[in-house]
Amino acid sequence: MRQRSNAVVGGEPPAILVNCDLCTLSYQNYHQSAIWPLDPWYEILARGATDRRTLFMKAIHQNVAAFPARGPGALYGGPAGIAGLVASNLTLDPVVTNYAQIRPRDPAWNADGAVFLGMKAADYIVDPIRHVSVAHHNGDWEAGFPHGPNPTVTPVHDYGSGSDELIAFEGGTGSFQGSQAAWSLMGFVLKRTNADGTWTAHIVFRGSRSGNAIRAVLKSGNGLLNSPEGNADWITDLATGHKQDTYVGGKAAVGFVDALKRCWGTLRRALLTLDGKYGAPNGIHVAGHSLGAALAALCCASIAQNVVGAPGHNLRQVMPAWPWNRVQGFFYAVPPVGSEDFCARINRDLAGRLIAPYVADDMVVECSKSVSVFQTSKAGFAGWFGAKTTNGGNTGYTVGALDRLPRPQGADKGENSHELYLIRASIIDKYCASRTMAVAPRITRATCWAMFATFADMLDGRAVSLVRGEPATMITPANLRATLVNSGFDRHFTIFLQALQGVVSNLDSYRAGGVMGRSKARGMARPELLALAAERVGVALAMCDNVDSDATQVICDTVATQVAALTGFSVQTTLRGRPKAAAEGGLALEADALLGQDFNSRIGLGLILRSLQRKPGTAVNNYAQFPELAACLRVNLGDVEKWQKQQAARRAQLGE
Repeated sequence: MRQRSNAVVGGEPPAILVNCDLCTLSYQNYHQSAIWPLDPWYEILARGATDRRTLFMKAIHQNVAAFPARGPGALYGGPAGIAGLVASNLTLDPVVTNYAQIRPRDPAWNADGAVFLGMKAADYIVDPIRHVSVAHHNGDWEAGFPHGPNPTVTPVHDYGSGSDELIAFEGGTGSFQGSQAAWSLMGFVLKRTNADGTWTAHIVFRGSRSGNAIRAVLKSGNGLLNSPEGNADWITDLATGHKQDTYVGGKAAVGFVDALKRCWGTLRRALLTLDGKYGAPNGIHVAGHSLGAALAALCCASIAQNVVGAPGHNLRQVMPAWPWNRVQGFFYAVPPVGSEDFCARINRDLAGRLIAPYVADDMVVECSKSVSVFQTSKAGFAGWFGAKTTNGGNTGYTVGALDRLPRPQGADKGENSHELYLIRASIIDKYCASRTMAVAPRITRATCWAMFATFADMLDGRAVSLVRGEPATMITPANLRATLVNSGFDRHFTIFLQALQGVVSNLDSYRAGGVMGRSKARGMARPELLALAAERVGVALAMCDNVDSDATQVICDTVATQVAALTGFSVQTTLRGRPKAAAEGGLALEADALLGQDFNSRIGLGLILRSLQRKPGTAVNNYAQFPELAACLRVNLGDVEKWQKQQAARRAQLGE
């Protein structure tokens, strides 16, 4: 059995890599908390010119009572109504999470847009963590500091060994001109033990997550035809107008400041809890990626403001022994956050203690007015675009010393420079290459974040994203069931299907919306067709209670039979590497066209996973032996065929 230890063979990695890996953990916690890992952003419903996704999200907003009140094992976040704070903001996507599901040592996975995503922070980060808690609100958030009733810290897990402690904190994004936010895990505070027995406090903020980013951007901006709506994180990202605020001591982007305010009360509670247990740390690091980098930068700015009434001043008062004057900031792929005077002053006051690494050609960073054209060799078109299209748009300037890193060797041209896993690879290339003997290879070669075309690819470690060193085997057949048990997959999948059944049988789901009015989708008025659509989901719901045998063959045969019925008795074939359906004619074929074969297969995948959780004597390979079920394990979430070919060509070129 592997010994868990905080010691790193070969020495401690540089702080710039440690904090980057902690940013991965912030995303891991968030994705792990998603209660519908197969469709956290409702992408399965966003098909063509339909309103299925909109109606489904409306149903979730209307049924927040399906989620229990907050308590041990049930710390639900999302629409404010779920937490019982205030009435929900119905313009925000109801992304539902359960904070009690976070397990830092364990991997996270879900469907993220057109790919499956797997992540697990490096072992040297997560193995020493023993205690895991969440700081969350129990009453209405209030605009004035400290923002409402005293937040609660609720324990969610104890591994039984380890020297470190993690307290995640709740926050809110999506507020616009005072509207209610959507609530989620916005980061954590980690008590990380040093080799000499002292400890460092790491304050880490997560970045944006949205599924289809293009749709999120188009809906979230305050454009000519709409006010901000949709993904809460992107509404915060695009509220770039500057406003003077004593909270941070200058003119800063209103979206980022509003988000910081909504997590400051819980962050403060987490810090006070650790102070009460361990006393003052030896050092304070503040880190984040993307949106998280902006929040980290403004958090450092607030700490630097020793002004009565500012939250940073309050921290100095209630925890006077902490080394606030030595705080260090690590801002990965940071967007512009404020005015020139504000950013220049913070950079001057904290000179030498703030670094902002990013990978070349990252548009999010390079739209900043702090980035010189002499660095990028191109004009700031992205900055102009952002200024013209967002609310009170002003791309602004950057807090932190910008460190432009070359793209890592082997990265495909289709991989976004903004992604954290590419930043990690570039940091290792620059900061660890000369320290080969000092930084253990198991750290520099770890694959902490990868994307996969299908669920089967994820289990086999066949990534379509950059992988260097260790295989991308975060999620395996051996640990998959544990992730399902932890997420309560069975009960949450049932809630998903119950809401889905009414949506797929509703004629309004298949009417295309538009500026010129709404027209009935051709052929969708047939009652028998809509009834069959509802019946398909009904089959899946019935399936949830129909597997009562303990014999592996009987279990898998039952699941295969039900999935075949769900998919209209379709037979999966392959055409040019992509799954196609050859249905047995008539109404079933029309239902396939109505729902979409990938839609049915994704539900079939959910039935496989639910049965795998409920029947511990079965394994993925038992289900994969049935053609109907193997097709569900191989279903593509999007058109990644081209990306796969590029990846294969890249590997061939590198001789892998």
